[in-house]
Amino acid sequence: LAVGADRTAPLTLTVLPMPTGGSAAAGDEVFLEVEAEPVAPYVQQQVRYVVRLNYAVTLLEGLLDEPQVAGAQLRRLGQDVQYQTTLSGQRYNVVERRYALMPEASGALVIPGPQFRGRALRPGSFGMRGNAVLTARGNEIALDVRPRPARASGPWLPARSLRLQDESTALPATLAVGEPITLTLRLSAQGLSAEQLPELVLPRIEGAEVYPDQDSSQTRDDGQWLLGERVRKFAIV
Repeated sequence: LAVGADRTAPLTLTVLPMPTGGSAAAGDEVFLEVEAEPVAPYVQQQVRYVVRLNYAVTLLEGLLDEPQVAGAQLRRLGQDVQYQTTLSGQRYNVVERRYALMPEASGALVIPGPQFRGRALRPGSFGMRGNAVLTARGNEIALDVRPRPARASGPWLPARSLRLQDESTALPATLAVGEPITLTLRLSAQGLSAEQLPELVLPRIEGAEVYPDQDSSQTRDDGQWLLGERVRKFAIV
């Protein structure tokens, strides 16, 4: 800083890299827990990633960073879940946040540790209470993403469960020539988004014409896993 002919001495800061491991654990005022399941997924398979913020103080404000994972898609599942637990003899409030993580390529995939920053009330002298700045960082998690198996048939659907339904049992037993009927197909999967599901088609039907309608799709979640669904109607004459 220069004032007239005078100038202040320069200041030098040494910036250290952000730690990769957790900076707190059970027994501290605030700490983060993380978990991922499975740790050796297939490519495009959903990984359930959970972040838990544990705090034993009165928080005035706080910010829990969203994970940033290169080489994967990330989607939050449901709303934050809040509850209480006891760890190492200490009572904690817990905020649990869940994500669906979808690896886009095989190989090693590192999920950086999440970070929390906030302010809390802390007892002071003579009963006075002051603000305390709190920070915590969770551990990073390394995933070993497996490639699509060489013998896997297409389309590639690494789902926890997969179900294909049709309404053929509701169709009439006899029909007149030229009389149309409508058949509905429904494909639902746990652990996949609707965008990962294939287009629904019918095979050729001898003696009939098939007219497919536009399909509809949606992706929901149950707070733990993605629930993808595709539905399509076919007019058969």
